Amino acid sequence: MPDGRSLVTGWTDGKIRAFTPQSGRLMYIIKDGHRGQADSNTVGSQVSGVQMQSRYGHLVPQGVTCLCPSIDCTNLITGGFDGEIKLW
Repeated sequence: MPDGRSLVTGWTDGKIRAFTPQSGRLMYIIKDGHRGQADSNTVGSQVSGVQMQSRYGHLVPQGVTCLCPSIDCTNLITGGFDGEIKLW
């Protein structure tokens, strides 16, 4: 975050995790961040629950794809593979 008190990350498992910048200790997890979803052109099965294989054999990322904190560190905006934008 811009205030330097946490490092917020988005993961392919759909969770948002925050860590302390000095020690790397986990501060919190937002478990229901974003879900991945396969389209009708996808074949194969989930790999570890976080990626799907496309019909061309490429792995398609899922979960949280972007995040941006507010300048005052009171809000977090995230986007995901599910096509949603969320304000936390």
